[in-house]
Amino acid sequence: VAINNAVYSDGVSDGQSTAPTGNDIIDGGEGDNKIAGEAQAIADDAEAVAQNTAAGEDVEAGNDKINAHDGDDQISGDAQALGKDNAVSKAFNTVVGIGEEDANRSSAGNDYIVAGEGDNEVAGDSQAISEYGEASAYGENTAGDGGSDDVNRAGSDTIFGSLLGDDVLSGGAQAIAAKDAFAKQQNHAGGEDSADDDNEAGNDVIQGYEGDNVVAGDAQAIGEDHFSFATAQSHNHSEADDNGDGADNAAGDDRIYTGDDDDKAAGDAQAIAGKSADAWSTNKALGYGNTAGNDRIEVGHGHNKVAGDAQAIAGLKAWAYGTNTAGDGDGDRDNTAGNDTIVSGNASDKVSGGAQALAGLFAHADQVNEAGAGGDDELGNSAGNDDIDVSGGHNRAAGDAQAISSLGVAQAYSANEAGAEGSFGGNAAGNDTIESGNGRDTVSGDAQAIAKIHALSVSSIVVGGDEDNRAGNDSINAGN
Repeated sequence: VAINNAVYSDGVSDGQSTAPTGNDIIDGGEGDNKIAGEAQAIADDAEAVAQNTAAGEDVEAGNDKINAHDGDDQISGDAQALGKDNAVSKAFNTVVGIGEEDANRSSAGNDYIVAGEGDNEVAGDSQAISEYGEASAYGENTAGDGGSDDVNRAGSDTIFGSLLGDDVLSGGAQAIAAKDAFAKQQNHAGGEDSADDDNEAGNDVIQGYEGDNVVAGDAQAIGEDHFSFATAQSHNHSEADDNGDGADNAAGDDRIYTGDDDDKAAGDAQAIAGKSADAWSTNKALGYGNTAGNDRIEVGHGHNKVAGDAQAIAGLKAWAYGTNTAGDGDGDRDNTAGNDTIVSGNASDKVSGGAQALAGLFAHADQVNEAGAGGDDELGNSAGNDDIDVSGGHNRAAGDAQAISSLGVAQAYSANEAGAEGSFGGNAAGNDTIESGNGRDTVSGDAQAIAKIHALSVSSIVVGGDEDNRAGNDSINAGN
């Protein structure tokens, strides 16, 4: 267990640090390194817990710099558990006020990681790896908790993979296990009904380069055996109104870049397993002028599998669920949730702006986008409006939900709702733009299901309130 508390307050008694706490610089050198910025446990049954807290003004806790050089490295910015039979890892990065004082310009758990050459496994916050059994990884980043907490950062990591290796990278929590893998990540920026503004939580930058990379912005779970299970869950939530001026809080707005070769990438949650995988993504932006889960993903040439929100890939059965909610906006300072940008190179890619499920026997994908659907004079909210650009090749692309089964059954469901009774205009949900190059492409603006035996695709569109509310108005250019 590692605990780093950096505290500043005029009312704090002696003995509490006002200086940076737990901000480490680690140089791993050559070789197959095992590195954690805070807590690391290695055993048959391993558990690691890291807690970085910055309370008050202009304080830092657990902002680490890690350089591993060449080798097949296992790295976590905060907590890492490596267990033969069982591994559990938990990381908490928090920036909060203290007493009656607010937190301003403080940061916790914002790590900078360079993995170096090799086939690396890297997580920004929490990583659990089990060689023979089960692994569970939990990460939580909180920037601001109410009052007037301003310009704080928690768990916004920068990760560089290898130039040529096959890397497994997650901006938040990552679990890798032979049998069962579970990963859960929560990012929260701003406090409810508060004047918090300009706070960031879990806004990661991940660079994968060449190689067959597996990347997720928030939570990633990988089961390695043929009969393994994997579950990944992510939750990004931003709120506050800054007294009506627009809060500009951001949670889980990630940027993911990879080079050529065959990549698997998800903006929020990704689960991959031999037998069964399920991935869940929730992005919620409330108040005024806040963002959540607005990711940018760029992958190079190769046979890529990409989802803006949740992606599940399994040998037998896969489920992927995505929900984007934007509400409360006032028109001048809109809230945005799950508005992703995806760009892929030349080859035959499978891309979904929302949820994607890929499996042998059964694949199920479900995507819900809601903008100003709660009524109460809501306006100017945007949810699940994706921009997708797939270049040459025989691509399969969907704006919201995509399910593909190579041998059995596929089900894809999408629901886009903009406005409700009592809401004003300017709410937009699931209005996607899709462009593809020259090739035999299969493209859908909302839901897409492809299977060998049976495929079911269902799309629902609801528009309420003002006539300027828009849902499911897609623009598709399929090339020549």
